[in-house]
Amino acid sequence: IADADTIDETNLQRQITFTEADIGKNKALVMQGRLKQINSQTHITAIAEFLDEARLVELANAADIILDCSDNYPTRQAVNRAAVATRTPLVSAAAVGFDGQIAVYRPDLPDTPCYACLFDGEQASDGTCALFGVFSPLVGIIGTTQAAEALKVLTGIGTPSHGKLSTYNALSGKWQQYGVRHNPECPVCS
Repeated sequence: IADADTIDETNLQRQITFTEADIGKNKALVMQGRLKQINSQTHITAIAEFLDEARLVELANAADIILDCSDNYPTRQAVNRAAVATRTPLVSAAAVGFDGQIAVYRPDLPDTPCYACLFDGEQASDGTCALFGVFSPLVGIIGTTQAAEALKVLTGIGTPSHGKLSTYNALSGKWQQYGVRHNPECPVCS
């Protein structure tokens, strides 16, 4: 778990691992402790630092899969570059307002799209939770879907979800899926 950020009161409504007593503490360290309380047999490394590109590649190289739960576009692009560079599967999820999205990227498979194929480097802002807010149940829906997709990749069960962008609107309760193709001119994966 990598996160240099500290817990803020505004996180509590959607980041259920944390409590009021955790405000001001590092997110990765608190989450590590909380998960160890749930299951003491787990092995969790907490990385309480901002990760530059070289460190992202180093960590991605040691991972079986990457779950991107970041809340900003530049970080998502950097995580994608590390996943592509190391050919590590990536499950990317995001939520803002009442809308969430999830996609599985498989740089370990030939001719599959990456995050940059879908969201090119020209898109500079996707809005932050602090600015636009996020409907707290939405984070749980997107997060559990992200976990399911990661487990499907790791275990090889179910229908592969790569090559698709799934979006969910919490107000309508509806999912939509869009096909995503590999961009032969993508600056990251081509």
